[in-house]
Amino acid sequence: MAKKNYIHNNYVSDKIESQLNSEVSELDSAARVKKLEEIQKTLATDLPTIPLLEGKQIAVSGKNVKGVSDTLDGSFKFRYGAISK
Repeated sequence: MAKKNYIHNNYVSDKIESQLNSEVSELDSAARVKKLEEIQKTLATDLPTIPLLEGKQIAVSGKNVKGVSDTLDGSFKFRYGAISK
């Protein structure tokens, strides 16, 4: 069976696979949070991704344009649908 690659970057980890399988079946929410914290620690150690998109986001508009601040978030996608006059 092929291993799952959750972030589609060719990162494969037996430890993460085991931790995810354990977390998904945990019914106790406090225990599940602890397992998620361990998964995050493992990922931080393995560093399968490097956040290249960081910094300030700036948008300039006229005074009559509304919704510009709603387009700026951590995804760095500018959502034109939120903008109106």
